[in-house]
Amino acid sequence: MSKTRIYSTLEGFEENYIEFDDTQRWTRSEVMEANNASEDQTLVLLHDRASGCHLELKDGVIVTDIRSVTGETLDQMFVELIGFIGGAISNYLRNRQVLGNVRVRPWSDSNGTGVAPKSQRS
Repeated sequence: MSKTRIYSTLEGFEENYIEFDDTQRWTRSEVMEANNASEDQTLVLLHDRASGCHLELKDGVIVTDIRSVTGETLDQMFVELIGFIGGAISNYLRNRQVLGNVRVRPWSDSNGTGVAPKSQRS
């Protein structure tokens, strides 16, 4: 099972990440929902879609279970890390969309030979 970790790039927060399971598929409507989510909706998305995390609280405690990230947990984090959490979903989805653009199969190669999947070849 393939997973992607989105790491914080902020100085002092580089060890923090949120991990996503790449086998989960997202629809356009789910992406739009994620982009416009409230804090509560973002937490629900994280609980449903993220597979792991390493998030440091202000007292040095490390949260490794994404389902334990709640409003109360966020209250114990530095504001920079809260911003990272909100952006991690967007960054992950942007990366997935870029992969979709890169992994296109041309209808035919330079010789005009069909390269469609076997199920669609005539």
